[in-house]
Amino acid sequence: MTRISSSFFTLSLALFSQAFKLPASLQLARRDLDILDDGVLFSGPNQDDLFVAITVGESVVPVQLDIESSDLWVAGSLNSSDFTSSRTLPSGAIGSACIGFAGTNVTQQFYHSDNAPQGWPSSPQSFNAYGRLGLGSTANSQITKDADDGSRSFIDQLILGNGSALFITLLVSTLETDKGNALVPNGFLTVGTTVDLSNVFGVSLDRLSAVGVPIMSRVTSQPKIQIGSGGTFVVDDIRISGKSIGLESSVGGAPSGKPVAKLSTTSPWIVAPKSIVDTLYAGVPGASYSASERLYHLPCSAEISVTIVIAGVSYPLSSLDVIGTKVGSDTCVGMFQAAEGSSQGYDLLMGLPFLRNAYTLYGYGNADGKTLREPYYQFLPISTPSDSHALFIQARSPAPTPAPNPQAVTHTVFTTTTHTPTTTIWVCWNMVVLRSPHTD
Repeated sequence: MTRISSSFFTLSLALFSQAFKLPASLQLARRDLDILDDGVLFSGPNQDDLFVAITVGESVVPVQLDIESSDLWVAGSLNSSDFTSSRTLPSGAIGSACIGFAGTNVTQQFYHSDNAPQGWPSSPQSFNAYGRLGLGSTANSQITKDADDGSRSFIDQLILGNGSALFITLLVSTLETDKGNALVPNGFLTVGTTVDLSNVFGVSLDRLSAVGVPIMSRVTSQPKIQIGSGGTFVVDDIRISGKSIGLESSVGGAPSGKPVAKLSTTSPWIVAPKSIVDTLYAGVPGASYSASERLYHLPCSAEISVTIVIAGVSYPLSSLDVIGTKVGSDTCVGMFQAAEGSSQGYDLLMGLPFLRNAYTLYGYGNADGKTLREPYYQFLPISTPSDSHALFIQARSPAPTPAPNPQAVTHTVFTTTTHTPTTTIWVCWNMVVLRSPHTD
């Protein structure tokens, strides 16, 4: 398997402003992003959620991605012309409308139209409506079960409309120094194709490879990880500084020494048994555990190397995704949160700290009878320990002690700009991007 020599795909946003100006020596490529706006992921101030824009009728609606669900929810106020019908099912009130994503429209798509359930993040900016988009298949859709009329989930409709490429992909990133901003774009959602950074930035694959930028299409060559009931899969190991911490699953029937995991696009944490969380953080000088938060509070200068092994492939986590900062505070917390209560059919809930370090393909083996079957994941590592340390040194000053001397870092920035109002996306490898001054 090819190892990635660079990491940390980072994105920052400038809305309704003049384009940022970067030194000419750093400007490698420009491209108008109008055609990509609908596929860009963005987060709120805490960077602990993932939203993407869809259209409901004529209204633009930000929806939080939920890989654990198969249904679409839309809460708030829509224009009466945006939806075509409404009805009540056992699972609640539903509406029907033309739903669009990245230029593809699905007519007569069902969605939950109840008020937002408790625990949803607040609406980004000042949108009149917002929601949650399940990324799962029709087989797990409560709406389609209740409707019992041959309808399908929204993601199924999008995937099946793309022919034989039966998958979606998620490229998730973050820029720690952007925390607190109202909106931060931090990745892409694609349907039936992988993210093509050469197309996004108008740079050849050879040129990208020359500066160490990952070729995302390689995710299709990674091991296929079969997804079991409840969206679970098996993890081989978790290693701290290269040493296995020794795991046993609480799930009946799981292979010996291999915990059962589940992905989450809504959790800002990796949720794990308390014993694992203690092993990670209890020995760090200055660490204190908060039972109410189920989190360790830690010095921001502490650096821990963690690798998750799945299907024989190692996925190093960025140090910034092992110990993270809190918005509006100079304190840091462990990004592994202790599980609450007994097992729910899995040992590990792999939230955003994992997804930021593994380009994720969510695919299906076939579409027998227009129903997606045999779900699987493929993950591509996009972090390395050396790059993680270099970024950690840049983001957390002073540097931790002791720490090896970082190797020379290549500063490579791609920027794309549009006319006012502007969306500017920076992509930086091996370093944290510091924003250039701009004028309103």
